[in-house]
Amino acid sequence: MALNRQLKFTSTLAVSVAMMAPSLAISLSPQVMVGDVGAAIPMAFLVAAITVPLLGWCFAVLARRDSGKGGSAYRYIGSTLGPRLGSFAGILLACTYTIAVAIGGTAVAVLALVFIDRKDWSAPTWLMALIAVAAIAGAAFFALGHPPFLTRIMLTLELVTVTLIVVASTYMLYILVTTGGPQGQRPTSDALSLSGVSLTALALAAVIGFLSFAGFEGAAASGAESLDPKRSIPRAILATALFAGVFYFLVSLIVVWAYGTSPTELLNLANSDSVVGEAADAYIGTWMGDLITLGGMASAFGTAMAGTYAASRMFYSISEDGVLPAKLAALDAKQVPRTAVLVVAGTAVITVLVWTLTQGIVDAFGAISTWAGLMFLIVYVLIPLAAGRALWGDSIVDKAKAIIVPAIVFAVVGFVLFKSAWPLPTGYLAVVPLLVLLVALASAAIALTRRPAVSSPSGG
Repeated sequence: MALNRQLKFTSTLAVSVAMMAPSLAISLSPQVMVGDVGAAIPMAFLVAAITVPLLGWCFAVLARRDSGKGGSAYRYIGSTLGPRLGSFAGILLACTYTIAVAIGGTAVAVLALVFIDRKDWSAPTWLMALIAVAAIAGAAFFALGHPPFLTRIMLTLELVTVTLIVVASTYMLYILVTTGGPQGQRPTSDALSLSGVSLTALALAAVIGFLSFAGFEGAAASGAESLDPKRSIPRAILATALFAGVFYFLVSLIVVWAYGTSPTELLNLANSDSVVGEAADAYIGTWMGDLITLGGMASAFGTAMAGTYAASRMFYSISEDGVLPAKLAALDAKQVPRTAVLVVAGTAVITVLVWTLTQGIVDAFGAISTWAGLMFLIVYVLIPLAAGRALWGDSIVDKAKAIIVPAIVFAVVGFVLFKSAWPLPTGYLAVVPLLVLLVALASAAIALTRRPAVSSPSGG
């Protein structure tokens, strides 16, 4: 029994958008970036917004040549760079999507904690762990249902939250332009200037910006259920990257203006739990800040659902070829890989409980996000190599297409990977590189011992 082809373009788009969770990223990334570039946060996002679509183009090149059996990087890399490397990338990406489920669960709990703090309440660690586990269980419940219904929920949750942020940002911009902010804030060129910002500092902030796009290729996991994968998946990946780039740049610009660009005001931004929510508090009212915080929780829940969907479909595709146990490819009456969904959810729950009960929910979110980010980058660095191999031809034009953009993407992703891993983290994060290495070695061991039957891309 095969997966049912029933997903339209909007459904594939939903997987990418929900996996990336732009409303969650814009609330939690600027605080990290301000230490490197100060007010120039939008410029760091702009650098990422220029380079990520190039990676999206590489994904699109491979998606247009895919056989339609699904599997994302597994088949993309397997059909160009060899089945063993494809298996390695596929297993690693499936594990990464599984960790993304844990990210979604912990993010729900973190934002729940932010909401609790806003109300001057308190909550024990065990309650935060319970909220995270409940979010993952809820995501698994929906993932076991009808796929089109699942993707509609994901897209709705993210669109509602993005709309809230856009409306709030637009109103804040209106206030800034007409009357000025509560402390006299006005739009200034400081947020668009790189004066005093070194190239190294900009690059470090751009790394965070780049990671805010992680998961944008999630649509590729739906290849086996898409009605027109060669058309809808490239469109979904590129549309997600382009939309997120514009969204991150404009919202971060307005948020920086809303906080102000003086050292004291930027310090307030750096110490914020949710930059958009707290800005909305000052300009609109706490009710809007509450709505945005709750919307962020919905976005995080969407990430958990998207991760569950993408990971289970990745495991399905890899298992279908005999690389992983056949049980992971078994479909239920709804043509859903039930066992794969339950394995993904169970692994995510264990991950959340271990990190949360030992480090607390906030540090757990940071550690799990770092873990997944590094694994995403390892897969991403292979994609331009696969795209270059796919584009290679006899003519000079073919060779140019195969070299220029893939080389740029490889260099950018390689730099982001290096800067994300070195210098090695300290404290509770010190174990994360070891976890990445462990998963990578396990993926490589399986790939070397279990040879898949990866078909060549149609038209290749």
